Formats: sequence, structure tokens, C-alpha cells
Amino acid sequence: RFSSKPASGLSQASIFGASLGGLLLNIRNTHPDTKIRDTIGARDTKGKLIPYEKDLTKAQIQQDEDQYLNGATGRKFYSRPVIDFDMALFLAPMEMAGAVLGVLIQKV
Repeated sequence: RFSSKPASGLSQASIFGASLGGLLLNIRNTHPDTKIRDTIGARDTKGKLIPYEKDLTKAQIQQDEDQYLNGATGRKFYSRPVIDFDMALFLAPMEMAGAVLGVLIQKV
């Protein structure tokens, strides 16, 4: 058994190591969906998005993609990284504050 002070340091170090390992493995990976449009599609009666490819053949899908990219609107497909960096920047300070608060509560 560890006392609370070395246990919390060891816990934070192991969390940091696991996070750093996950970051190094995933930093260059992109989202598997490579055909993300910069527009919002149509919605059904319940408000759910209808996929652009619904009820289309492969040739029709390719024609739709070509029209989308070659149109005068300047539309494009984009990809995003696997890691949502905005969410990480939002959650990391709260996670660290929670760890510190947990150590303080454990002392009481």
C-alpha cells in the first residue's frame, strides 16, 4: 500500500504516460470518413440527417461527388483528425482540477 501523497503522484504519472502514448499513436491519424461535406444534408420527419448516399448506386454516388466538387459553389470534402483537440483543451484542465480536488478530499 502507498500513502496518499505518493499514490496520487504515481496515479497522475501513469495517467500522463498513458495519455502521451495515446497521443503519439493517434496524432497523425485522420477520421475514417474521408467524404465529410462542408454542408448539412437533408433531414427526415424525425429530424435525423439522411445520408447523401441513401438509395444511390456507386455510379450515382461518384457522379454526385464529382458535381459537388466541380460545382461553381467552391464546395469541398474535408477530413478531420481522430483526436478532437478542442475537446481535449476543454477537458484537460477540468480533469487535472478533479485529480487535485480528489487528493485534497482524501486528506480530510
